[in-house]
Amino acid sequence: MISAYFDFWKGNPQQKRDTRALWRIMPQHFQIYISDVVIVEIDGAKNEEWKHKLQQLGRGIEKLTVTDAIQKLAQQYTSGDVIPQLKVNDALHLATAVVYRMDYLATWNFEHLSRPHQKQKIFEFNQARQLNTPTIIEPSELVKEL
Repeated sequence: MISAYFDFWKGNPQQKRDTRALWRIMPQHFQIYISDVVIVEIDGAKNEEWKHKLQQLGRGIEKLTVTDAIQKLAQQYTSGDVIPQLKVNDALHLATAVVYRMDYLATWNFEHLSRPHQKQKIFEFNQARQLNTPTIIEPSELVKEL
C-alpha cells in the first residue's frame, strides 16, 4: 500500500488519492505498522528517487520483524494453494498480519489478497488452523469506514 502514496508506476490517481487520505487519518485511529518485507521491497527499488521518498514515508513507523513462525505460515499459504507459490512476499505480508494479530491489513493487492473469493479462501485456511484473520481491506474502503 505504501507505494500507492506516490503512485510511481501504476498510473492510478484514485488509488493515490485514497492512499494519501488514509495516510492522513490513520494515525488518529490506528497504530500503524510496517513489516521487514516492505522495507526490503522499498530498499530494492531501482529508482533512487522513488526509494528515497518511500524510505522517508516509512520512517517512524513501528517495524514488525519477520519471524520463523511467519516464514513457516507464509510457506503454508503458498504450498496450500492460498497464495500462488511465486508470490512469496504477498504470503509474507499476510502471515505477518496474522501472526502479529493485526486488526486490519490494508492492501491494493486485488489479485492475491483483497478479492472476495481470495479473502474467503484465506479466512477458511486460517479458521481451520485457529488463526486470527485480519480484516483485509482496500484503503478506499477503510477511508469510508472512518
